[in-house]
Amino acid sequence: MNIFFILASFLLLGLGVATLVAMIVVLCGIAKRSGTATLLRLGLCLLPLAAYFACVFWFFGPVDYHSPQDLAAAYQTEFGVPPPSDVAGIEARQIVVGDSGAAWLRFSASSQTINSILSRFKESDGVTFSRAAYGSNVPNWWMPDSDKIVLFFIADGWSKHWGYSTAYVGVDRAKSILYFHHSGAD
Repeated sequence: MNIFFILASFLLLGLGVATLVAMIVVLCGIAKRSGTATLLRLGLCLLPLAAYFACVFWFFGPVDYHSPQDLAAAYQTEFGVPPPSDVAGIEARQIVVGDSGAAWLRFSASSQTINSILSRFKESDGVTFSRAAYGSNVPNWWMPDSDKIVLFFIADGWSKHWGYSTAYVGVDRAKSILYFHHSGAD
């Protein structure tokens, strides 16, 4: 486990405890205060709680990449090489929570690059792809149904960084579009 993850966990725990203590102190003093003062104090008590939820979302939320360097790095993380010059329109999202994570990529590429990527996969079906590549963290640009993706592939043991990992690919060869999803856990 990463030391920064442990430190962030303690920070989040501290914010939660601070909120609880502040609420108890304010609620114990309700009979001695006016309604306005009590509401003001309760509002102030909620500030650590708001900070807590902001930290949780920031720390555990998905990361969407936008800069060309970050998009290239996301591609390289998944495929082990920088994107070839024929890869265009990369879109990428990643989420890591504790000892598990997932990534989504979408891009267009030449047949040669698509064939190179698919050489590490075996054929699969749309049901398996759909079951694995959908959920609450899926980015807005992830629309394989709209792009009419009909060829699907799967690769178990995709990443050496995870104890268990599976990658899924959906391809439209006519449009040269590739959808990639990877999920893993330790």
